[in-house]
This record gives sequence, structure tokens and C-alpha cells, in this order.
Amino acid sequence: MTDDRLKTLDLLIKEMTAAWAYLHGYAELFEHPDQRRVQLLEETAPGFFSLVEAAFVECMLIRLVRLMDPPESRNKKDQNLSFGSLFCPCGGNPDLTEAKAQFGKICRDWKGPSSKYRTLKNYRDKVHSHNDLSTIKGAPPWVTSKLTTEEIQLLKELFCRLWEVLRTANNLFKGIALGEPSYKTLKQLPTAIFGYLSGGHYIEKAFVNHFELLGEYMESEFHGVGHHDKMLRIIP
Repeated sequence: MTDDRLKTLDLLIKEMTAAWAYLHGYAELFEHPDQRRVQLLEETAPGFFSLVEAAFVECMLIRLVRLMDPPESRNKKDQNLSFGSLFCPCGGNPDLTEAKAQFGKICRDWKGPSSKYRTLKNYRDKVHSHNDLSTIKGAPPWVTSKLTTEEIQLLKELFCRLWEVLRTANNLFKGIALGEPSYKTLKQLPTAIFGYLSGGHYIEKAFVNHFELLGEYMESEFHGVGHHDKMLRIIP
């Protein structure tokens, strides 16, 4: 039993790390306080980056919200990887009572009559899992663009609360702290794109106007946008 729950814990950490990558990538590209980034995206390829933003939101929502599914499918034959499966069956060693209580509070906010996450759940159920006609009728082509800034912050909040459950469970199983994920398995941070975009964007302008200014620009802009950032933190 303990081995099965430990395998479930490791799989949940793996899935949550993938969700973190999308949350973090979205924040770095579209929520960074340096407004030169937003301007650069809009001036370089606004249509393409609108698609990218919508895709990020959709991936963030689907990957995270499905971890709130029941441990079993409706036919009771197939198992789901979800947080509920970490506490099923109950009991065993180590005692996950504390982690289960943390998850219980999240579930009450998720399922309750005044659920703070109601919009997220509705989008997943009626837009991303099914084409609910009454929901998508008359909606813009990028349905996820209907998610407000506040709802995207709720996604981050949900992630952080679920990660705290993993921290507690991981400490009980392994006796070690679980920190925020990183991009060590990837070759580049999401922000690396800004150096290439800014260089190419300016070169295009410089050929038409003032090519002699390119050297000065390369120092102030090309090396300054996204190359020496400290990573934004998702988890407080």
C-alpha cells in the first residue's frame, strides 16, 4: 500500500511540475512587469502570440483541473491520476491525515455551493472537455480568452494550494522538503525568446532607418530584455 501511494505521489509531482512549467512560462511571457516585452510581442507577431497565449491558458487549465477529478472514472473500471487517489485507500504508513485535511479544504472550495473555483470548473467541463453548445455559441474563436486576469490568478492559487499538499505528503514519505520546480530539464528559460525577438525586430528597423545605431542598441536592448532575469516565482 505504501509503495502504491509513493508511486502516486511521484506521478502527481511529475504532473504538477508540468503544470508549473506552463504557469511559469505564461507569467514570464505575458505578465512580466517589464512592459517592453508586451510591446515586443505585439510589434513582432501579434496574431501568433495571441494563439500562444490562448494555448498556454488552455494547457494550464486542463493539466491542473483534471488533477481534481475523482480517483475513478464514472464506469468504476478505470483509475484516474488525481489528488484524491493519493488518499485512497485511507490509512497506512505514513499517516497522511495532515495532507488529507489540506486537500479537503481545497475540495470544499472546489465543490461547494459558493465555489470560488466555479468558473474554472465550468470552463474545463463545458469548453475544454466537451463542446457544450449553449456555452460556446457566440463565443470568440479563442474561448480561453474569456478567462479574466482574476481567474488566471485563481489557477495559480489552486496550483500553490495543491503543491502545499504535495509538500506535506512528500515530507511524510521521504522526510525532505519539496521546493519550487525549475527549468533544469530544459535548455532555455522562456525569457530567452526576447533576446532573439528584440535583436531581429531592431535589425529590421535599422536596415530601413539608422543602421549605425545597431551597435548601441545591441548593448542596451538585445542583451537587456530577458537575458539576465531572475526567475519569477509562482509559489510564495
